[in-house]
Amino acid sequence: MIDIKILLIVLYSDGMWTGLEEIGISSICSFLRQSGEDVRLIGTKVEKLDYNELLLFQPDFIGFVIYETSKNVVFHVAEKIKELLPACYLVAGGIYPTCVKEKLLEECPWFDYVITGEGEESFGLLLKAAGDPCAMDQVPGLIYRGHDGIHAHPQPGLLEDLNALPFPARDLLVDNQLKVAQISGSRGCTGRCDFCSSQLFRKKWIGRTPQNIGEEIETVHHRYGVHIFNFIDCSFEDPGVNYERVLAIADEIIRRGLVISFMANFRPSFYKKADDSLMSRLKEAGLLCGFIGIEAGNDEDLRQYNKRTTVVDNVKTFQLFARHDINVQPGFINFNPFSTMQTVEANYHFLDRYDFLNNMGLIANRYRMYPGTRLSVRVEKEGLLDAQESNMEIAYHFQDQRVEHLCRYIERLLTPHYSLFPLLSAIENYASMYRLVTAHYTNVYRKRLCMDAVDAVALYRAQSDTLLKKINGWISRWYGALIELAKDGWQESAADTITEKLLDKARLEDAVQNLNRMRNHLNKALISGHPELSIYVVSSF
Repeated sequence: MIDIKILLIVLYSDGMWTGLEEIGISSICSFLRQSGEDVRLIGTKVEKLDYNELLLFQPDFIGFVIYETSKNVVFHVAEKIKELLPACYLVAGGIYPTCVKEKLLEECPWFDYVITGEGEESFGLLLKAAGDPCAMDQVPGLIYRGHDGIHAHPQPGLLEDLNALPFPARDLLVDNQLKVAQISGSRGCTGRCDFCSSQLFRKKWIGRTPQNIGEEIETVHHRYGVHIFNFIDCSFEDPGVNYERVLAIADEIIRRGLVISFMANFRPSFYKKADDSLMSRLKEAGLLCGFIGIEAGNDEDLRQYNKRTTVVDNVKTFQLFARHDINVQPGFINFNPFSTMQTVEANYHFLDRYDFLNNMGLIANRYRMYPGTRLSVRVEKEGLLDAQESNMEIAYHFQDQRVEHLCRYIERLLTPHYSLFPLLSAIENYASMYRLVTAHYTNVYRKRLCMDAVDAVALYRAQSDTLLKKINGWISRWYGALIELAKDGWQESAADTITEKLLDKARLEDAVQNLNRMRNHLNKALISGHPELSIYVVSSF
């Protein structure tokens, strides 16, 4: 039997965050290893990809996970690899290939195969079927070139029992020295949001048992020293009939005596079935943040997205989490092709009400279009597709030109070459990510009965929150002025004047320096006060 060598690659491009694992390709890696295959998994930026190492390994198959943001980088690397290893099979998977399907083989002739949907079993079958058309036609989700054109299996690969899977490989966690481990406790979603790409993978929700999830968290925690976990499930409360499974997961963490923190996604309707007892149990287990998929601060947009929730639901779930001092971060789509100035203004007031304007990414965030989703079908039907835009996710026009001017201007400000970008990014990190880090500190130090450390964190939070609220006011006045300009008649030069006046660079620099100073002071206090617990301190984020 000939040994098959497989290399799985995550290529990070500009716009991709490198601080979290790619759990899908990590799961494929462990699945193939369990079958006895020789598999390597790497995650790197393109400029750091070592082609000499690749030549030494001499893989028979190379699999890439591809996003819209990374496709050009991946295509460039694929071309070079085919020059170096012409006999090596190149395989594409992930959200972008699942969306565009056969089109990917037309875009990039260097790829031999595309796997749509879930890739574990399909990739395993491909290893045996490659080169045999009859066998390849039986591989779920496989797309390949045949002598008579492109062949595509009509159904994506879908697993029936997630508990039977081995735990995902943690190569990326270890090699890239990541601070947060990803946990996938389920696949699919019981929601039916018209914009969401989850509907392209599977129509029905399927979940792992709380015991299986608890075992994975315990294994990763003890083996790799990880203390923070992020559930990537579409919504933590699924299947949603009741919240017994949510409670059972919390109980598993507590029963195992794990001093960890975790984050998870929730729907805005969570408050309808969640009571204070459940929230207390989640907090005891280590829940430090709920990512709430509110998506909008107005009911018109929520109807556009088929959210089946209202702004009142958003507020009540925020209140539920606030009562238990658990952070919330909103999933938010500020702009969509059907936005009006009224919906944009309503979104602005909602974000301002909760001091979320510090997170400039929320202001700039717009609908990401995935072909095949219900909202994308409507965009096409309304004649709003933009054939000149190369980015599939934003290849559309806005019905209201005023909204288009505003959206594109803000997007331009948040590009890396813009002078304020590093400052705005730093503020966004303090307003979002570092709030989660300090919530983690409070969780673990309280459980270790280090109340002086808990008090130090509380003092930092009070001081930083005061400054961040002030910054939110600056950004609010700036964004509010831009909205008024768009309503009265957009002028780019006037927008630049508003930005120069209200987003004062010197003032922002001073604010970021103060935030850095506060953070450094807190970290020093925690380490010097309890050096035996310094493993919990996150020096960077």
